[in-house]
Amino acid sequence: MVDGRDIFVRSWKGDRGYWYQSATEPDAEVALIIHRRRVPVSVHLATDDDSVSRCSEQLRRKYRRSPSMAGMLRPEVMGTTLRLEPIGAVRATPR
Repeated sequence: MVDGRDIFVRSWKGDRGYWYQSATEPDAEVALIIHRRRVPVSVHLATDDDSVSRCSEQLRRKYRRSPSMAGMLRPEVMGTTLRLEPIGAVRATPR
């Protein structure tokens, strides 16, 4: 979820989610694919109230009509909110 300049993700499976477990390993290499380009990111726990609330609000906006939304807002998954930060310069990709 993008909120301003911040990128958040959350595991709807909580800490049992495979990607969450992999992303939070100490030496994990994580990347986003943006416009078909791999953008390496660093992963940071974002379990402070502000970050959790911002992520939840963006989930509500994006998935407001999805029956899956309630699962992403369960109290037991809030602790898996992560903030992703691009590593190095990110350049726009010409189309």
